[in-house]
Formats: sequence, structure tokens, C-alpha cells
Amino acid sequence: MRKISNSEVSSWLACRNQYRYAFDLDLEPIKTKDTLSRGVEGHKILAVYYEQLLAGKSHEDAMLVARTVLQHDLAGNDSGASMDICLDVDRILQMYWGFYGRDN
Repeated sequence: MRKISNSEVSSWLACRNQYRYAFDLDLEPIKTKDTLSRGVEGHKILAVYYEQLLAGKSHEDAMLVARTVLQHDLAGNDSGASMDICLDVDRILQMYWGFYGRDN
């Protein structure tokens, strides 16, 4: 059974051409919006963090590994926008980890 994502349904309801380009033809947008890039980067770093926790690492160790990956991504960026996104993700994750890390 095929799963249908919320993005797919939203695309279909908003614009049939948008749906066709994204899901039937599997085309990628030429330019990714900053909000999407920020979300992708944030989820990538959170995935690294939670993988470390599942492997038995402490909150601090998991956070260190995740921030190392983020710093690597930051160092590999040439454009100011990408650097701003990584810095935003770092700031947001520091607040997230500060809140959720209190219980560990």
C-alpha cells in the first residue's frame, strides 16, 4: 500500500501542476527556500543527536557529536545564506537541548 504524505495532499489541493511536477515527474525546485533548508538541516542534526542517544551516549556527548556535524556543514558552505541557516539551526538547537537536556 502506497503512503501519501501531507505535502502530497497539500500540493494536490493547492495546484494540480505543482503536484504533477513534484510527485508525478519528481522534479526538484531550482531554488530551495530558506525555511525548507533550515528545516532539513535541523532535522538532520536532530537525527544525529537521537542516533547517539539510542547508541547509549549521554546528552552532552550526543549534543557534541551533533554540533560537530553542524559545524562541518557550516564550514562547507560558501554562501552567506547557507551560513545564516546553519547559525539559526545552531541557535534553535541550543534552546531545544537546553530545555530537553534538563531531564537527563
